[in-house]
Amino acid sequence: MMRRWGGKNESELRNTSNRGTGDDHLFQLVGANRLSIFIPPDSKIKGYADLLEKLESFGCIVTYPSKSPEVLRELPSRLYKAINIEAEKELDYKALQLAHRWAHKRNLLHSFFIPL
Repeated sequence: MMRRWGGKNESELRNTSNRGTGDDHLFQLVGANRLSIFIPPDSKIKGYADLLEKLESFGCIVTYPSKSPEVLRELPSRLYKAINIEAEKELDYKALQLAHRWAHKRNLLHSFFIPL
């Protein structure tokens, strides 16, 4: 059995809270106007409908699957799909926190864009 991630295998990680919520680096995302969450092929994304409803209540524009050229360049593979969360100026902090935690709890890759 292969051991990675600080000496734990995947089975042990699933039974712990080692993945975290991502709040330890949420401050890096403040000021972003786009957050992209990458969905691996053949994955079911539980909780997306609830996430969509909450993000739209914050005034975010959510597209899935995203066809944005900027997001498509960031995909880890062509088989991945992306949830794109955008705001005109800046994503609301609570919306950013919600989406970021959602991605971390599902162990999904994500990226963000902060305009200069």
